[in-house]
Amino acid sequence: MEIIELLQDGSDRIFYRVKWGDRTAILLRDEDTEALERYSKIAQMLRPFSPEIYRFDGREILMEDLGNESLYRWMREGRSPDIYFRVLDTLRDIQKIECEGLAQFTGESLLAEVEYFIRWNSHMLHLKEILEENALFLSTLGERTFMHRDFQSRNIFIKGNRIRIIDFQSAHCGHPYYDLASLLWDPYVDLKDDFRHRLAEYYGADMDLLMKFAIQRLAQATAAYRKLSRKKPFFGQFIPKSTRRLIRLIKTVYER
Repeated sequence: MEIIELLQDGSDRIFYRVKWGDRTAILLRDEDTEALERYSKIAQMLRPFSPEIYRFDGREILMEDLGNESLYRWMREGRSPDIYFRVLDTLRDIQKIECEGLAQFTGESLLAEVEYFIRWNSHMLHLKEILEENALFLSTLGERTFMHRDFQSRNIFIKGNRIRIIDFQSAHCGHPYYDLASLLWDPYVDLKDDFRHRLAEYYGADMDLLMKFAIQRLAQATAAYRKLSRKKPFFGQFIPKSTRRLIRLIKTVYER
């Protein structure tokens, strides 16, 4: 194998694009062998939406190269947003996958995300009470499906006219609206409100409940951008947008 390029990622894992015979592949290295085993296991659960695993020797994973056509890039190039309907079809299929064996995304998990937000956004401590109230309400909902937990445009690819998924190692059993909210309020992409509502209707979502999940998700994303931007400035540009969307949703849902 010959390393062609180092690929950017929002984690401590290292991804390389490599030349492997007459094709390219992705090489994943991680010192945490248990994390690699979890990645390989979830990749198998997600087939055929995940990259095919060619080789896993306990220390590194060699897998299918999905190319560069992410949903993020698709939208930045001004292409038709109607592809989101196909992405929602794929999300529905993913949520039919049996999630037995995955960690449960519990009320403690939701409150931990609120603490994560406050830790990295101490200047917005005034939002803590409303975010905790929101998280506690969401914790009462019992529906559980396969939950990617970071279902956003940089983790969704289009290859061979098919929707494919990466960065799934944090998958849980959780409420289906968490991933839906992650997609529709994704700070990497600017969707118009009326189109977002069309997508929610296509999925069959309760918009009021979905917005509460969007509040939860945007709090988590805003904290993640602040943490990641310390070493990877790319993520800093999304902090203002995610913060504005979070505050706007709080006002919409809780100050009516």
